[in-house]
Amino acid sequence: MMKIIFLDDERVPSDVTWVKYPEAEFVVVRTLGQFMEAIDHAFLNGEKFGVSFDHDIQQFGHDGEITGKTCAIHLCNTHYDEYMEEDFPEYWVHSMNPVGAANIRHWIEGYKLFVE
Repeated sequence: MMKIIFLDDERVPSDVTWVKYPEAEFVVVRTLGQFMEAIDHAFLNGEKFGVSFDHDIQQFGHDGEITGKTCAIHLCNTHYDEYMEEDFPEYWVHSMNPVGAANIRHWIEGYKLFVE
């Protein structure tokens, strides 16, 4: 069964009624650190996984605000650097922030064009 890494600082997957997910096991992560650990674990164990992004995750780091786009950038950088031969994970953006959601999609789709 597919795993979906669900990035959101408040919601759980059952709260998101506007996205149709496949049958999956959800791994809820709240921070960039938890996201990185979940991605690394999935890649290292050869697990088929997807990611569902929220944009506003209410976290700050030494370089400023950390958002769902920050996590998307990490996913792309990790994928490119270490797992280029793998298909890019399926993803969804469940953020209610329309500008933030568009930024996440734009970043990922631009990355996918770059590596093709």
